[in-house]
Amino acid sequence: MSRVDFLDFRLYQIQLFLVVCECKSFTTASQMLNTTQSAVSKSITSMETTLGFPLFERKKNRLELTEASRILYAEWKHAIRNIQSSIDKAYSAYYKRQSSLIIGEPDSMRTDKDYLPAIKDFQVMHPELNISFVEKPIGELISNLLTDELDVAITVDYEIPSLKNLDVNWKIIAESPKLTIIMHINNPLAAKDKLEIIDLKNEEFIVMSPLGHQNYIDLLVRLCNAQGFEPKINSSAPNARSMMSTLIRSQSGIVLGNRFLYDGNSPELKHFELDNTESSLIIVWKNQTERPIVNDFIKAVVENEQYKDVN
Repeated sequence: MSRVDFLDFRLYQIQLFLVVCECKSFTTASQMLNTTQSAVSKSITSMETTLGFPLFERKKNRLELTEASRILYAEWKHAIRNIQSSIDKAYSAYYKRQSSLIIGEPDSMRTDKDYLPAIKDFQVMHPELNISFVEKPIGELISNLLTDELDVAITVDYEIPSLKNLDVNWKIIAESPKLTIIMHINNPLAAKDKLEIIDLKNEEFIVMSPLGHQNYIDLLVRLCNAQGFEPKINSSAPNARSMMSTLIRSQSGIVLGNRFLYDGNSPELKHFELDNTESSLIIVWKNQTERPIVNDFIKAVVENEQYKDVN
C-alpha cells in the first residue's frame, strides 16, 4: 500500500469533500458550491482513487460516511478552518500595516523638533495614516528597521559607518551643525572662550556604553587620534540622557555631543563648538521597501528644506 501525500489533493477538492460530508448529497453539495452534480461526483471519485478506499456508501437517496471519511472530515474541517483563519489574520495585518507608519527615534536625544513640522504636514495630506513613534536605544534602531519592526529610523550620522554594508539607504534631515564639547560650568576649562580638541588631552570623557554605541566611541577616538592622543575615558553611561545626567551631577568630566542631546541646554553646562566638525540627523530606510507610503514620507521629509538647519 503506497503512502498518499496531502499535496495530492487541491484545497478545493478538500473543501468540496467537506461540503458533501455535511450535505450527504452530491446534488445538494453542487447547488451550494454553484457547480454541477457530475463535477462533484467526479471529484469525490478522483479522491477515492487516489486514497485507495471509498469515502461514502452510496445509498438510494443519500450518502453515508465511511469510518475513514469520518476521520478525514473531523481532521480536515479543523485544518481548513485554521487555514482560512490564518488568511483572514494575514489580510487584516497587511491592511492595518498599510495604513500605519512606525518611526523609530533615539530614546535619549530630542530630535523630533527637527522633523515634526514635516510629519504634521504629511499627516494632513494623509489623514487615513496612523503615524506612531517608538523610542529605542540608538544601537537597536537599525536592527529593528531590518526586521520590519520600524518603517524608518531617525538616528545620528556617526552611525553611518555601520550602514554601509546593509541593504539600507539614508539621507540627512537636519544638521547640528557642529560637534560640541560639553562640560560643567565649574570645570576650569569653562572659563575659556574657545576650545580645540588638543585642549582636551588631559581631560576625562564620559561616554555612552560601547554596547550599542560603539560608533559614538569610535568617533571620539578618531577625533582625538587626529590630534595625536588617546581619549581618557572616565566612565560610561547606558545612553545619552544618562551620560548628560552624570555630567551634571558629578560636575566633572566632559562629553562629546551635539545640539540633539537631552539636558544640553542646562544652565549648569557650557558648550564649545568644535571647528571643522559636523553632526547631522539622518533618516534610514530599507532599500527594498514595498510600501509606497514609506517612500512618499521619506521624500516629504528629506526634500522639504525648511526643516533643515534648525537651531
